[in-house]
Amino acid sequence: DTLSCYPYVKNDPFIINDTPHVFFAGNQPKFGTRLFKGPNNIKVRLICIPCFAQSNSCVALNLNTLECHEISFENQTPQIIQ
Repeated sequence: DTLSCYPYVKNDPFIINDTPHVFFAGNQPKFGTRLFKGPNNIKVRLICIPCFAQSNSCVALNLNTLECHEISFENQTPQIIQ
């Protein structure tokens, strides 16, 4: 266990104060992505990233456009999965 077990006096390290542009979770069963659009034109790319050892794939993210694609390495040539 790497987390301290005493209460934090000044702030809670588990609360996200600012809205991120990208929020991802690794070691997921399969690839998945959604673009969340919130108030005031806020956009957050949500990404589920699968385990590479099981899926033979990784995720490419364009930080300018927030477009996201899964890249498969199952064949000799890497392929972008649409």
